[in-house]
Amino acid sequence: MKLSANTLKKLVKGACHFSINRGYLASYHFTPEQQAYLEKTNEFWYTRSIFSAGVRIEFCSDATEISFEYRIKDYSSPDNTVDVYCDGVAVGVYRPEEGRGKVTFVLPEGDKEVVIYLPTDCHFEVKNFTVNGRYKATRGRKTKALLIGDSISQGYGTGMAGATYVNALQRMVKYEILNQGIGGFRYDAGILIPIEGYRPEKILVVLGTNYHEAKDYDYEADVIKFYETLHTLYGDTPVLSVTPLWRGDNGYDPERMAWCVDIIRRECAKYPNVTVMDGLTAVPHISECFIDDLHPNAYGAHLYAESIARFIRHTRF
Repeated sequence: MKLSANTLKKLVKGACHFSINRGYLASYHFTPEQQAYLEKTNEFWYTRSIFSAGVRIEFCSDATEISFEYRIKDYSSPDNTVDVYCDGVAVGVYRPEEGRGKVTFVLPEGDKEVVIYLPTDCHFEVKNFTVNGRYKATRGRKTKALLIGDSISQGYGTGMAGATYVNALQRMVKYEILNQGIGGFRYDAGILIPIEGYRPEKILVVLGTNYHEAKDYDYEADVIKFYETLHTLYGDTPVLSVTPLWRGDNGYDPERMAWCVDIIRRECAKYPNVTVMDGLTAVPHISECFIDDLHPNAYGAHLYAESIARFIRHTRF
């Protein structure tokens, strides 16, 4: 059975708007208004706002094979895969080339929940999605959660889309996460624009490592404005603020980072609905967990997701 772009759109999770061009479905995790803000603010951020990070195709099916055509319009790095999971277990990984192509995945027999994770570091469009069996949309997870983050949240460095800490966390805590992670991002209240038809029940803020060492950047002012704006927009919605991970790269300034973390903690303390998690303890301080002593690899990302999931359960966030 071949699905039209409009039918396929009903199976997409982790997106807040769509476009269809010559049969190709593009799914975006930022709204047009947010993208317009990013475009005029920072070209690097804007380019990554149109990438497919955090976008999934989810359905229940007895199919043993799925296939689709794809088109990649913007390609940042080879750190891209399409991953297929059945009932929470990876069953297929495909590394797309820049341009156009087609991919087929063989699935286990029987009824199962299928999740297809789209690439994290390119703009990926899908066409002529075909499934050789019955299918139906999943019910969706109970809690809608908005996550605002940087390249680590986008998933850069893990090597596989399904292995990013956000996608792993989603499997662990059953949140329906809208991943607004974007490479190079920092505390910037301008991204806090209402999303039409969407009201999160939880918010995760995972920011603070970028620009921490820039002495000519007013880090404190941006953190203050961010949490003020977040509270104005979302009121008393529960917020989990995760302070920066350990990093050991050349750009790391431990004393400056400690100062930045103190600012985050101080500002978060002003709002009773905001809980702070110590990111410094989330992943072991060893290079084996990172690709560059900054971005977690697949192993580090899994440990990061476990730490956040454990914190969520312990605090009943």
